Amino acid sequence: RLQCDCQHNTCGGSCDRCCPGFNQFPWKPATADSANECQPCNCNGHAHDCYYDPEVDRHKASRSREDKFEGGGVCINCQHHTTGINCERCIPGYYRSPDHPIDSPYICYR
Repeated sequence: RLQCDCQHNTCGGSCDRCCPGFNQFPWKPATADSANECQPCNCNGHAHDCYYDPEVDRHKASRSREDKFEGGGVCINCQHHTTGINCERCIPGYYRSPDHPIDSPYICYR
């Protein structure tokens, strides 16, 4: 049985989807001019997976790793008491620490 050797952060039997954590933009096949590499979501270190949401993209509500509001990546299962599209806010009852950067596991405290 033949198996594709996926590149550019693609997964699947035919490399026809973005790998977990690389859904800032929708999957697109490569062209002669562009690899159309799947881009990582920006979950600020608080989640390992994300999905692409075209409505989030349309509203420019997701922040990319390049710190631009582009793409539609939505983080799944935010950890460290965080929530939000990019795990950028603290869950109710927790507060953002001024002493820690946004990617710190200690960003939110009671």
